[in-house]
Amino acid sequence: MNIPSPIAIKPRALRRGDTIGVIAPASNLKAEMLECGLRELHALGFKTRVGEGILELDRYTAGSATRRAQELRSMLLDDSVSAIFCARGGYGSGHLLPLIDESEIRSNPKILCGSSDVTLLLAAFQKTGVVAFHGPMVATTLRQGDGAYDRGLLIRMLVEGEAVA
Repeated sequence: MNIPSPIAIKPRALRRGDTIGVIAPASNLKAEMLECGLRELHALGFKTRVGEGILELDRYTAGSATRRAQELRSMLLDDSVSAIFCARGGYGSGHLLPLIDESEIRSNPKILCGSSDVTLLLAAFQKTGVVAFHGPMVATTLRQGDGAYDRGLLIRMLVEGEAVA
């Protein structure tokens, strides 16, 4: 029995100067950690956009599930945003799944980069056919600078669009 493979929708590779939207779909974060990670993205040659409520706190998460889902949707639908990076994982990404419109993801394929709890969102993107990127997050790994991650590998993955084994 032949089962057809779903067609993968590959987001376009980034160019230096593109804007990366930064979202907090899971646990809350500290402003200084976010700022350090944003500086690293700027050092890599990218502009950044951060939503107003990214530092909100609702128990363990960065605001309500509605706020976090709207932040993702806003970055997804914003044509000036070329990719979406998650600030951190932790807990709470799963709450967004019922609030995500799969057709909007498919119609606006963008790089979504994250790990940890964000893996649930990466899987949701994959389910729509949009290739997702398991990688460093802004307020955790990226804030620590190039010694904490492989800068060259990240740039090749994002900018040159190379598949890396």
